[in-house]
Amino acid sequence: MNLRVRLTLIYTGILAVVLIFFGAALYGTLRYYLTRQVDRLLESAVEQVLRSGPRGVRDMGEMLAPSPGQVFSGSAVFAQIWAASGELLTASSNLGSYAQPLDPASMGVATRTRVRDVSIERTRLRVITQPIVLQGAIEAVAYLQVGASLAAVDRVLEYLLVFFLGISLPAIAGSATLGNLLAGRALKPIDTVTRTALQITRADDLSLRVEQTGPANDEAGALVRAFNETLEKMEALFTAQRRFLADVSHELRTPLTAIRGNVDLLRRMGGADATSLDAIQ
Repeated sequence: MNLRVRLTLIYTGILAVVLIFFGAALYGTLRYYLTRQVDRLLESAVEQVLRSGPRGVRDMGEMLAPSPGQVFSGSAVFAQIWAASGELLTASSNLGSYAQPLDPASMGVATRTRVRDVSIERTRLRVITQPIVLQGAIEAVAYLQVGASLAAVDRVLEYLLVFFLGISLPAIAGSATLGNLLAGRALKPIDTVTRTALQITRADDLSLRVEQTGPANDEAGALVRAFNETLEKMEALFTAQRRFLADVSHELRTPLTAIRGNVDLLRRMGGADATSLDAIQ
């Protein structure tokens, strides 16, 4: 995997992480806000039901009059009052024939206001269970359960998720394309330096230079300048080396020719030691 691809993946990965964190924060914040709105609606409904009964009641009939069915008729809020024995005392008319607790797990268990999400017939509800305790008593004599559908909340969150994915996926794809282009432009000087170095190696020509195409004051421009200066110094050194070798060759040719000529002359004249002449030659 080359550097261009790695940089593109890094750019895209950073954007994807940022979008994921932003989307999760937005999703969580909106979900909390919408759920809190439902909780406020339910808390208001609980207070309304509790205020509907007279204070200082003496029996269950007085405590439950008027029924929550009269209070919440036609409302999006559902209400039930269950006796501690498990008998359904009254329910809002919008529940129809449904005669099961909205939150069975909280029946007989809740000692204070309890809020839970439950699923009934594939419908998600937010349910508050409020124990009803008579004045001076310790244990609850009944349980008030008030619930509201979370379908609207789920629908809004679903729309948000679809909208966010519809924006994020093209944004990530565009970031990958743009990142690839930017990485290519940023790495172009390096590619030029690499090609020039290969040409020098293959042609053995130190006179080649990297063309300065981008800004000269950035990192890529500094790299090109440093490479060209290195080439200039190397070319100067190799030129000096070739000149030195040519001068040495010229300077040594004359004395070596004279020595060899004298050796040949001594051989022809005779009287010289042949072994010494061979060594000199």
